[in-house]
Amino acid sequence: MEAINETWTVFTVHQRRHRIDPRPPYQRGPVWTVSKQQLLIDSLLRGYDMPKIYLRKVDRELYQHEVIDGQQRLRALWAFLDDEYAIGEASDDLPGNLVGKTYSDLDMDHKDKIGLFKVSISELRDASEIAVRELFLRLQGGESLNRAEKRNALAGPVRNFVHTLAEEHPLFPVLNGLPNKRFSWQELGAIALRLEIADGPADLKGADLSSLYEDHSFDPNGSVAKNCIRTLDFMGRVARISPGKIKTRWAFVDMYLALRVLLGEYDLSGREEEIIQSHLDLESERLEAAGSLEELLAGDDSGTSDPDKVDLFNYISAFSREGATRRNVEARHRIYLKRLRAALFSENEVSIHSRPSEG
Repeated sequence: MEAINETWTVFTVHQRRHRIDPRPPYQRGPVWTVSKQQLLIDSLLRGYDMPKIYLRKVDRELYQHEVIDGQQRLRALWAFLDDEYAIGEASDDLPGNLVGKTYSDLDMDHKDKIGLFKVSISELRDASEIAVRELFLRLQGGESLNRAEKRNALAGPVRNFVHTLAEEHPLFPVLNGLPNKRFSWQELGAIALRLEIADGPADLKGADLSSLYEDHSFDPNGSVAKNCIRTLDFMGRVARISPGKIKTRWAFVDMYLALRVLLGEYDLSGREEEIIQSHLDLESERLEAAGSLEELLAGDDSGTSDPDKVDLFNYISAFSREGATRRNVEARHRIYLKRLRAALFSENEVSIHSRPSEG
């Protein structure tokens, strides 16, 4: 690997924007707010230094470079010169009444001050995938990347499978109504795969998911991958009944585990609305009882506790503390599955809806 240090102007950075891939697989998407982009332009106007941008030299059909470090800064520069946002309040003390002006609104002196600003570029040539990903992680310093983002920077079949799930599967956009911020959908995809490989409840801590990514024997076309997608497909049909209602990670885990069991036992076609209603009922009870857990264990006049209330107490306890441990995942799964079975099937319905045995 060879590193070539160069100096480009902002004009050059903008001119070459269509030949620079801002988001190779190990990168997260754009995360800077407009106000943070405005601060970068303010820094240029004040003549402050801008950290070096690292690019990898590539020879692909569309691109000559890909961004290793500096994606957010590049996007901010490109967007400003394309008039996608204006100068912010941080620049109100600069001469020229600049606040609220886009690049096209500026006089020639201010355009040149920004456009001729010198950007330090380090171009990596003949760099292997492993070397690039290692450099990427080191440049982040372990501070700005969360665990999901670090895992996404690892090469391998698990990473590729999970990333494709997050990017393409229709379930994730309708789960909780939130965008895929900082690879949160990749995190859920990794959790689903971890549960599928374990064939049920498993430890879901960060170290457990990281170990999953190190399995280079995983077959993205194998039965485990297909079963994972099958459950996510049906879960997507359930989630679309009430978009935005599967709000937490553990709610995702509990529904996934229950559905993968029931899909192996029953034909659930047409039961999506009942499934989401059972989920919403449990969530409503959980939230309502969370502030007065002790009341769930109170007995009647004879001192006998209500088994359903005891289940709810145990579910909430396993939900709120150390929810990623196998013990608590298993405890929630037992209760969630029991309630969902009761909501879907009476004793008579079990034989009606059970899948016929093969053979």
